Order: sequence, then structure tokens, then C-alpha cells
Amino acid sequence: MKRRLKKKAKQFPNQIDLASFDRVNSFQSYDEFYSVPLNGFANTDELYLSSSAVYQLANIQVPCLMVQAKNDPFLAANSFPIEIAENNPQLILEVCHSGGHVGFLSHRHEWYLDRRFVAFLNQVLSV
Repeated sequence: MKRRLKKKAKQFPNQIDLASFDRVNSFQSYDEFYSVPLNGFANTDELYLSSSAVYQLANIQVPCLMVQAKNDPFLAANSFPIEIAENNPQLILEVCHSGGHVGFLSHRHEWYLDRRFVAFLNQVLSV
């Protein structure tokens, strides 16, 4: 992310200030110093509240399959919306043992998600 930020700073020198660059040591500090001001938010709480889909999951009114992996390096264990899915029959939460952030590679270099979403669509459309 830092490499990309440096590149963007060269492209947009009047918008990206690298003065805080050395203070970035986490996703939250990156957001604090760059995502928040560049996107017009007051603070990281406002940014996360505005950009997270978790606050809309309870409102889903059509069948929706959500696949998450336990070993996703970007998600904390308490971020899985288990209770929301239990209370919304339209939200089907599938938590896989592995898959990383966007991996879900299965045997013979096939993507598990490709097969799973096709099966889900066939199930939903046949009802």
C-alpha cells in the first residue's frame, strides 16, 4: 500500500501529502492519514461506518450468499456476521475453513467460489 501511495502522490502532488508517510504502520493509521482526508470524512469511525456493508446486511430482502474464510487476514474472528445471518433468512452466510481473502482455490486449480455461486443461483432460481 505504501508503494502505491508514493506513486499516487507523484500523480496528485497537491492532494496527497507524504508528511505522515513514516507514521503509517497499520491499516487504521493509513486510513487516518490518507483515506479519511482524501474522502472527506471526519475520522476513521465515520469512514468505517460509511464504507462497511455490515450495517446493511439486516436489510437484505433477496437471497444473498456471503462466503467468508476463517483464515482471511483482513477479518477478525468477531467480524463474521453470524447473528445477523441467523436473523435474516435471506442472508446465507457460509464460513469456510480456508480461502484467505479472495482465494478459495480448490483442487485441480478450480475456484470454489465459481462452483458455489453457480450452485446457489441454480438453487435460488429453481424455487
